[in-house]
Amino acid sequence: FFIPPYLDLQILSVQDSLMCLTYFVVALTITGLTSRIRAQEARVRVREQRLGMLYGFTRQLVEARSRDSLLAMAETNIAQALDTGVNIILTELAPQQPGQTKAALQQLDATDMNRTYTVPLASSGGDAGAMIVRLERALDPEQQNLLETLCRQLALALEREALYEATTQLELNRISETLYDALLDSVSHELKTPLTTMQCAIANLRDPSILTQSELRLALLVDLEDASFCLSRLVANLLDMSRLQSGRLSLNRDWCEPGDIVNTALKTLQHELSAYPIQLVIPVDLPLIWVDFGLLTQAVINLIHNAITHNSVGTEIRISLSRVGDQLEIQVADRGRGIPAESLPHLFEKFYRPPGTRSSGTGLGLSISKGFIEAHGGEIKAANQAEGGVCFAVYLPVTELPSLPIEEEDVPTYSGH
Repeated sequence: FFIPPYLDLQILSVQDSLMCLTYFVVALTITGLTSRIRAQEARVRVREQRLGMLYGFTRQLVEARSRDSLLAMAETNIAQALDTGVNIILTELAPQQPGQTKAALQQLDATDMNRTYTVPLASSGGDAGAMIVRLERALDPEQQNLLETLCRQLALALEREALYEATTQLELNRISETLYDALLDSVSHELKTPLTTMQCAIANLRDPSILTQSELRLALLVDLEDASFCLSRLVANLLDMSRLQSGRLSLNRDWCEPGDIVNTALKTLQHELSAYPIQLVIPVDLPLIWVDFGLLTQAVINLIHNAITHNSVGTEIRISLSRVGDQLEIQVADRGRGIPAESLPHLFEKFYRPPGTRSSGTGLGLSISKGFIEAHGGEIKAANQAEGGVCFAVYLPVTELPSLPIEEEDVPTYSGH
């Protein structure tokens, strides 16, 4: 059009024809290359999006802490990635049916081959079942590959969760066996001492010559009484720990005088405390507390008995009550050797006894006290004192007394003329 002949579409020159053909081939080549680059760029973008989605999916799999949360998260992510509704079902085979996963999956796939996808779940013992993914529509080959990748990641996460649960259960079983052995060893030792005392006392009381010796007979009866108290306390501790462990502990709350709780504990232990000087500090203006009298008294008894058990005869024991803000503080302190600093964080653990402890005991008293006090919404702490000995401090919440309704007095009405 711009070469001779001008303003005409005819090409008369061979050279011009070759040039036009060359331009056309170059244009086709550039067009093909541009289309290929654009297609490659689109594939790279899709691949980048999928890599980001897979990264986020894998991170959420790691953060999930249960099988239900894994499945819920997987259904949400797969539905967003494939733009279709998803339902994931787990099937588990019985242990006596190894190797049947493939047949089971073929039977399941036969219902709708285009919308149902299955992924076998492996375990160390072989097939453990299958994961069935039901979709609302069929997928193209590329989407099927993406679904297979996501399901494979989910299957690994499910297997990891199953292994974690199995490991946790094994650890719990190991701890339970350790506690059982410790309890059996401690209880058998604690039962042996009072039972031996009772057997010896009974055997001596059967001796006719003892009947005429009133002082000796009285001493044997005292030994029998002490042994029976020891057995009673041991059985009570075991029952209390059983109630705490089972979660069946119920509080019979009532308004109580803090001083009555301490005095009842001292009266219960008056025989054991006869060789220990007691310093008692109970202010007269203490508020009433809303507690279970029996359980809180038992907690205080355990604290005082702990001071008796781990200190030599003649050691002073100080028991004081005071109000600290909106809490009532009960302190049980002694002037003994104290407790090693490394043992303080473990004092309230079941069956724990500080190294070098020479006295007997099951190691349950402080743990039971802690359980009873925390059931009341309180807390207990232990610390060594600068002047020697250890101090146990109990903090209980103080609540306001409910206002009592004021009853109106009936005023007689008289009528006269």
